[in-house]
Amino acid sequence: MVLVRKTTAKSKDGSAVSVVLTNAEHLLLTSLPEVLRDLLMDPNRSPKIIGRLFPRAFEDPREEEEHRRLIRESMLHERLELLDLFAGSLARTRAKLLRREVDLTLSEVDLWLHVINDYRLLLATLLDVRSNDWFKTPPKSEEEAVHYRLLVVLSHIEEELIAGVSAG
Repeated sequence: MVLVRKTTAKSKDGSAVSVVLTNAEHLLLTSLPEVLRDLLMDPNRSPKIIGRLFPRAFEDPREEEEHRRLIRESMLHERLELLDLFAGSLARTRAKLLRREVDLTLSEVDLWLHVINDYRLLLATLLDVRSNDWFKTPPKSEEEAVHYRLLVVLSHIEEELIAGVSAG
């Protein structure tokens, strides 16, 4: 899969951001909710990734278990709701020749950053990334190369969203 880094995000008036995605980036983003939803609905499938998405709140194992027991359903419901909102905002994109455009409110930009970061955490866990210089590590397989490329593209989209908000 070849993804060209072309995302741009520009502040419209300080309360909205206009985002331009390549069709490939749009396709990638539309796949995120389903992958993350499947993971959240079957947390035993990948406990390591779930651990990155929901980090420990307490050192003591009993306190942590009680904490998770009390808020597990609300955390899951919140994450699933965010995925639905993200998918809804993506559905509003307008097709333009070789790209897609959408105007996002600042709260939607925050939502996008949250969902994209969750997927980046998933990729980083699969790649066993432990430091900020992950891009210096050569992939060991074709599958890893794809994961690294996705991580780069999603990182770029995050950077553009932050730059678009900051410019306002």
